[in-house]
Amino acid sequence: MRPIIRTGLALLVVALVGLAWSIGGEPETKIKVELNAATPTMTSDCPKTVNFQGFIEVTERCQVGYRFVRSDGATSSAKMLTFTAAGRQAISYTWTLGRSFRGWVAAEAAVLPARPSPTFPTSGVVRSANAEFNLTCKPKITDVRLIYSPEGDFVALEVLGKNLGSSSPTKFLYIDGIKADVVEVYPWTDTKIDVDEEVFHEITGTLQWWDHTYQWSIVDGGTVISNVFPKRFPLHLHRVTPTSGSMDTPFEILGDGLSHPGNLMIGPSLVPSVSLREMHRIRAIVPSTIGPGTYQFKIVQGGVTISDTIPFTVR
Repeated sequence: MRPIIRTGLALLVVALVGLAWSIGGEPETKIKVELNAATPTMTSDCPKTVNFQGFIEVTERCQVGYRFVRSDGATSSAKMLTFTAAGRQAISYTWTLGRSFRGWVAAEAAVLPARPSPTFPTSGVVRSANAEFNLTCKPKITDVRLIYSPEGDFVALEVLGKNLGSSSPTKFLYIDGIKADVVEVYPWTDTKIDVDEEVFHEITGTLQWWDHTYQWSIVDGGTVISNVFPKRFPLHLHRVTPTSGSMDTPFEILGDGLSHPGNLMIGPSLVPSVSLREMHRIRAIVPSTIGPGTYQFKIVQGGVTISDTIPFTVR
């Protein structure tokens, strides 16, 4: 009887092994996903493209779908890799930013079925660790504008730009290499710094018009962290009275910085017999050589317009 028992046990073991194989199927393909920021911490001019590099590794032949997810909630479109055998393939991603930003990107991957669905898999998804990065955009000054009162008086300046940040105990606006100490008490935002006229005069002594080019920069802890922005200020034409007239009509222009060795023009025509000696006023008559139309008064020196323009209509 013992041989019969042994034979029965052997048959039972074989049956159980076959049952386990059918339940488990073939070994599951394993995936490994890694992603890293090429430069995790950077200070740069912006816009700046942040680069991410990584790989997907599998244990056997398959097709893999993958995508990227970001800390701002965005998700990239899905892509596909074909593996003809076990191995590793590179993946990459770029993110362009126009402002200082701290965030991360992660890669997600999954083995695709024989007939892939048009949507990204919802199961079997393997995700990389977050590839964290910290981008600090350098401040950039883009313009400096004079602000005038309704009467035409210079009252303030606006320094305009990007990523200017905010004032701090170590960060200051510099004008011609001179620190504007008092500027920290005035509004300073990411796109604009307001400078009072008195602060400007404390640094420069007086406003120099077209002939001087001011150098504007932002310095933190003794280091220039922005571009150095050159700016000339045009002579200011504020108001003309009257605003229209016929040939030989007397007119008066009020403004600032008008005492300058230039020529007053109306459109293409020179206004004769004008001496630019007064700082705030020009008096003259409309030249008889110009025909009807709307023109711009301007002051020109050496073929270059060195003032604001102001319209006047010749009837």
